[in-house]
Amino acid sequence: MLISVVQLYVDTSPQLLEALHVGVDADDPDSLWQTVHTLKSSSANVGATRLVQACVVLEGASRAGNTDDARSFVREIDEQYAEAQHALTRLLSDVNVPSWRVRSLLSGLCSGSVDRSRSNRAIPLESDRPERPTVGYMPPETDSAPWLRRMVLTPVGLLVVAVVVIWAIEIVDSLALGDRLQRNGIRPRHREGLDGIVWTPFLHSDFAHVASNSVPLLALGGLVGARGMRYWGRVTVVIVAAGGFLTWALAGDGNHIGASGVVFGYLGAILGAAVFERRPKALAPALLAIGFYSGMLAGLVPQKFISWEGHLFGMIAGIVASRWLAERPRPRVDRPEDVQPWELDEPWLD
Repeated sequence: MLISVVQLYVDTSPQLLEALHVGVDADDPDSLWQTVHTLKSSSANVGATRLVQACVVLEGASRAGNTDDARSFVREIDEQYAEAQHALTRLLSDVNVPSWRVRSLLSGLCSGSVDRSRSNRAIPLESDRPERPTVGYMPPETDSAPWLRRMVLTPVGLLVVAVVVIWAIEIVDSLALGDRLQRNGIRPRHREGLDGIVWTPFLHSDFAHVASNSVPLLALGGLVGARGMRYWGRVTVVIVAAGGFLTWALAGDGNHIGASGVVFGYLGAILGAAVFERRPKALAPALLAIGFYSGMLAGLVPQKFISWEGHLFGMIAGIVASRWLAERPRPRVDRPEDVQPWELDEPWLD
């Protein structure tokens, strides 16, 4: 946590200091006030109290439209910022953060993005060479993958990847394989069709079929994913496994393919959560789903050339998942036994 707070401070503070100097040169009190207010808040997060006090002085003057002494105030902020840099270095050293990590985090505090010549007290970092770990060392500044992993390893990120994979499979299957992959869907009550439970969401009959499932998959899956990665993952596994197995065991003969079963499963999970939990965070997604996708319910009606059974069993699996994962209601406060007659209509007693 400490590293994250300092890293955020390192990333933002040099630009804020530069913006202060630009605001002074332009004699722009509004720009000064907004910038110093942001710097004050971020400095408070790392405990730089003297820097916060210096920011408060400039903030009050710029808010009043007085920029006469702004340059001297900014100079004081530069001095306190340099001292904060030194204090952060000692703090990170005290909590056993490796020296090379300290230097990497705080290098932005004295980087060229801010003209340090404007400050008369810039305290540099120690010049000793850090001792690198002998095994598994990688300078943090060269590791550009974590942010990508953080974006992909989210419900929305994984849904986008899934949609891209679905489109890629359909393109390859239609243009190069003569639709051979489509034969690997769910074939009810056939042993060779049991593995279709896994492949069915990625297989479609044509490009129109893919297009009709892509947007609802992202939208409804995103509403489920708004409750967290773990919740979304469990719901998805239940929908694919339980909905697919019920389709294999009970659906009519044929080759059942398409991600629509998962889409209906997400819709069932959203509506089920609203019924079982009755909380705003469950009711709001349900209202959105009903408003935009209530017409999907027509897909539950038996029709030719449509796997309505996959839709039905997917939705049932989603409802079951929402019941399984529903948050327990908070215990209600018992009504006092000695309620007076005039208090019976007071709802806060319930």
